Amino acid sequence: MRSSIMTRRRAEGGAKANGDSPREAIRTAELLQRLEDHALGRAEMSSTEVRAAEILLKKRLPDLSTVAMTARAGTLEEMLETLESGGAQGAGKA
Repeated sequence: MRSSIMTRRRAEGGAKANGDSPREAIRTAELLQRLEDHALGRAEMSSTEVRAAEILLKKRLPDLSTVAMTARAGTLEEMLETLESGGAQGAGKA
């Protein structure tokens, strides 16, 4: 239940940031809820419906998989020190 609330908030917040109407945000939230219900076995969806939902969501929500994290290779201790001293900002610098 908690994840569906967070999903709705993210869909509505994303819509506000993009300048979309509240109606479009509600549709996105409903689509996310339907997919969540399907994943948890509470609703049936055909493979075509799931694919269509995936395509629509890619247009409505940002794809977070394109975010890359880079860091110099080193020991675990070096990585932790880098994170403690300045965060990930200095991690990719030589």
